[in-house]
Amino acid sequence: MNKEGIVAGVDIGTCFSSIVTGQNIKGEYVMSKTSFPSVAAFGQPKQYQNMYTEEIEESPSVTLKNGDVWTIGQAEDSVATMGGDRRINGLTSALLEYGLNQLKIPKDAFLYLSFGIPTSLYFCLENEKKSINKLFIEQIKNAVKNQLTYNVGDIKVYPESQPPATWYYVDKYVCYREERMNEGETITIVDIGGDTVDAIEVTCVGDNQIKAELSTSVGAQGHGTNGRNEILNSLVCQEFAKQGVSINGGKLNQIQLAAILKKGKLSVSKITVDCKAFIERATREQAFKIQTFLTSNFAHKKNQTFVFNGGGSAGIFKEYIPTWFDNVEIPENAEWSCPFGLLTLSSQLVQRKLKEAYPNKTFNVATALPAIAKMSARD
Repeated sequence: MNKEGIVAGVDIGTCFSSIVTGQNIKGEYVMSKTSFPSVAAFGQPKQYQNMYTEEIEESPSVTLKNGDVWTIGQAEDSVATMGGDRRINGLTSALLEYGLNQLKIPKDAFLYLSFGIPTSLYFCLENEKKSINKLFIEQIKNAVKNQLTYNVGDIKVYPESQPPATWYYVDKYVCYREERMNEGETITIVDIGGDTVDAIEVTCVGDNQIKAELSTSVGAQGHGTNGRNEILNSLVCQEFAKQGVSINGGKLNQIQLAAILKKGKLSVSKITVDCKAFIERATREQAFKIQTFLTSNFAHKKNQTFVFNGGGSAGIFKEYIPTWFDNVEIPENAEWSCPFGLLTLSSQLVQRKLKEAYPNKTFNVATALPAIAKMSARD
């Protein structure tokens, strides 16, 4: 039996992980997707309180190739998803392993993966010049290949602003906008994530499209200083302190935070605080920070459209986004644009490999997968 070739777009975000795969099933190209919270703890599973259902459960676990066990969905003792470390310390591989298990991907298939990382991590400064951070990207690739129990054919890493742009232009542009870009038109595609805001700007000049990328640490709801949840944490803890209750040294845990966002209130030591106004204020303040960043760095063209086409946290600010600029678009299912854009980039990777190996042959996306699997098995 021939092994399968499978392409995948992998978006391991600060708050949620989303994975989209494409495979040849009986001659048809079939896509599957899954999404789940980016919450995992190192070590064996144990009973815990689910941060969303608040019920006592035993989490599923995964065992990586190096023998490390990770418990998925466990808020207590969970590993932080902010920063670059999670991409090489096993957390990213554990979440990816779990997602592939959920999608029932065959272990012996050849996987062609595309990852997105914040633009600020993708690039670095070398001799005061902006360069691709090749060392860090190789560390990510090696970590995933050495930790994942699946058969990895190849991995590509992209700045997070690129996949939503790819999804918008390659997969959706014609059917969504129904026209091409005009001379002098600028489209700024924005990905609001849990930890960062990534944006790519495309300006049409004749037949050329000039691209400029920028990233910032201003996040949507990450646990960093700028995150909405940090603002919410401060407001709620201050209110409890006024009523004589100290919360974990002024730091809400993930279960408490999830309870606030779900119910709009929190009870500690028989004291209940209504948090709805705090949620609204924290969201409004964070929305202003994101708008300020975009205005300072991108809002300088006359014929400019802002497309909020990525990031699982964009929905939090849907009330505010349309008021930020004169021309705003929010495509349907925008929260899936990053993994679907990465899936397209994985498919393009496979097509390029086959073109190099068989320059006189033509493959569509469905026929390319068994062909690349056959070539990988031979290599």
